[in-house]
Amino acid sequence: MAVTATPAPTPPVVRTPIGLANQAIQAPYLDWANGQVLAVGAAAVSSVAYAGPAQGGQTDTVFEITSTTNCWYSVGNTAEAHTAGSQYLIAGATRYVYIPGGTTLSVIEDAATGYLSMVPALLY
Repeated sequence: MAVTATPAPTPPVVRTPIGLANQAIQAPYLDWANGQVLAVGAAAVSSVAYAGPAQGGQTDTVFEITSTTNCWYSVGNTAEAHTAGSQYLIAGATRYVYIPGGTTLSVIEDAATGYLSMVPALLY
């Protein structure tokens, strides 16, 4: 009886995101399990304060945020439309926002309701 060798499994292909001029793009490792979705409306709403894994005693985190509607957001304060202290985010755009540990993100609509997704990035 002939013995046949089992082929070694093929390792997965890992692709590095490539940008302009063939340079690698840094992509954050997102903590999908701890993401939040906020209903954006005429009254400001706030996220739940995120206390991520401590990194050298720090729980500060960068969040990836995106929205289905044009909106205004603020970190640590109540967002107000068309005022200083709040940042504007257009629908479909993605932004990375630093949020200190225990602080919330507040959001309010510009003119229409929608949703804002915020996903923390894990730092290693």
